[in-house]
Amino acid sequence: MNRLVVRIAPIVVVAIVVIAGCGGSSKKAAQTSTTAAGGSGTPGAVAVNATVPLPKPACDFLSRDDIAGALGNPVGAATAAGETNCTWGTSVDGGTSLDLTVVKAAPGGSAEACKDQRNSLPRGIDRESVSGVGDSALWFVDQLTTIKQGHFLACWNNGVVVILVTGEKEAAALKATASGLAEKVHSRLT
Repeated sequence: MNRLVVRIAPIVVVAIVVIAGCGGSSKKAAQTSTTAAGGSGTPGAVAVNATVPLPKPACDFLSRDDIAGALGNPVGAATAAGETNCTWGTSVDGGTSLDLTVVKAAPGGSAEACKDQRNSLPRGIDRESVSGVGDSALWFVDQLTTIKQGHFLACWNNGVVVILVTGEKEAAALKATASGLAEKVHSRLT
């Protein structure tokens, strides 16, 4: 029976992540991942979390002034989606917004936490590596109509920051906004 549980556990975790990721929302909530110590599927292995609870909710990592300055317009109140995700929209239009996901990595869990967040990003879009932010960072942008939706993921040894910024600015400006905010969030995570 113990071998059966060890073999089924990874399948259950994947199913939960897939179901949670198919909620129909563009928001990407952080997933708590597990990896088996000593290798996946090892009999008697103990699961360890790749993430630990945040010191404060994601909405508390950035202020309305931080967001307004980054987006260039006043913003409405933050909307939390659990402890790890927060969204702000501008109060002047219906298309400019910022979504933040913050994950604190457990000791030794940073690679897995980063991989989990990378896997939650949309597929089929060319991703660009970004140097100078975190241990690794990725950026890509979707052109929706006149609105662009930029995805920025930065990984550090103690956490992961994902920013989804939507607006009419040029892609380079959206990337600079997301990069600066990711660094600000990380400085407040430690």
